[in-house]
Amino acid sequence: CLCLHVPHARIRNACLQLPVNHEVCPRLIQLCEANKISGAEDVVISTFHALCAKLIRFGVIPNGLCENFTILDEDQALHLMSEVADEHGLDRDDAKKLHYIYASWRETKDGWLGQYISDTFRDQTEVDIISAYESAMKASNATDFAGLSMDVARAMSTSEETVKRLSNRFKYVVVDEAQDTNDAQFH
Repeated sequence: CLCLHVPHARIRNACLQLPVNHEVCPRLIQLCEANKISGAEDVVISTFHALCAKLIRFGVIPNGLCENFTILDEDQALHLMSEVADEHGLDRDDAKKLHYIYASWRETKDGWLGQYISDTFRDQTEVDIISAYESAMKASNATDFAGLSMDVARAMSTSEETVKRLSNRFKYVVVDEAQDTNDAQFH
């Protein structure tokens, strides 16, 4: 950004795919100090999921959970999906496939807007399992990684107030490894 002569006061956020905050923050501060640029301490460096969680926890993005919600890691989410699927007579391998298809769908515009689920999941048992999975997460005050991105993308797609608040806070967003982003993250 310094090479592009972007005013430092306009750079507010860097969303990284890998949690490299401990490396990047000190390097950014050192680079700014060496170039006599103030404001590095105002820059937010975060992974997508951590930033989404922060926006939800601080009430910027509503998601229907309490602020102390739990984020299920991939193993926990898969375990929950498997438990719910088992109750509906679906075996673990098929539950795993359903979990990944559902997570991928949630990261598309149709997914984050909650549209066309019956077009993607034509089997009513799959729709019932997905509904039970969502209900189980909500009952546990939990979400998964796809849910974090989905909630933020939904708010950015449907709430002008949210877009305005975030646009005022984050004038520029620098994305590391942008080729690895999904539709919800890129949105």
